[in-house]
Amino acid sequence: MRRNFEQKLNYSQIKDVDFRVSCINTEEFNGYVHLASIHKVSEAIFRSVDDKRIKIMDNEYKWLQITPLNANYNLITILDDEDQILQWEFHIIENNEADGKMSLMFEDLILSLLVLPNGIKKILGEEEIKKALYNNDINLCQYDKAYREIKILDQIVSIEKLITLSRGMLNNILGDCKPKNKLRCEA
Repeated sequence: MRRNFEQKLNYSQIKDVDFRVSCINTEEFNGYVHLASIHKVSEAIFRSVDDKRIKIMDNEYKWLQITPLNANYNLITILDDEDQILQWEFHIIENNEADGKMSLMFEDLILSLLVLPNGIKKILGEEEIKKALYNNDINLCQYDKAYREIKILDQIVSIEKLITLSRGMLNNILGDCKPKNKLRCEA
């Protein structure tokens, strides 16, 4: 199982990026929102989905990561240089832990649900999770949990809800002018 941290973009093509982080604790949402504003890259990065190539990183793109506490997923919304949503990707996670410094660590259960604005949904990581189970990197309970969470998300996710959530969180974090070190969240 991989342990990942929010706020990290490990792409050598990134030449200039800044991060914003906010913790939101309301009736509607309790969790972390991270925004990576990618100002400059040495070359664009693409993802192939079936027979389509989707640009996922270029100059002035944004990656918005939404991680509700006490949930088994985090969501990355990728926006282009005109703030048009290009895709959403739900990463299934075992759990998440706040470190008290506005970053969040989580255990990645490998499976992801990719959702495109035209409604296409695709499960990613199926070969990798099978290999992880075979190699005892994850156990059968974690394997089953990952597939169970993917099925739930696949049934309840709608484009309208994703747009509303992503736009609301983007507006929230862009409107948040507090210094990073003064933000706090109840976990």
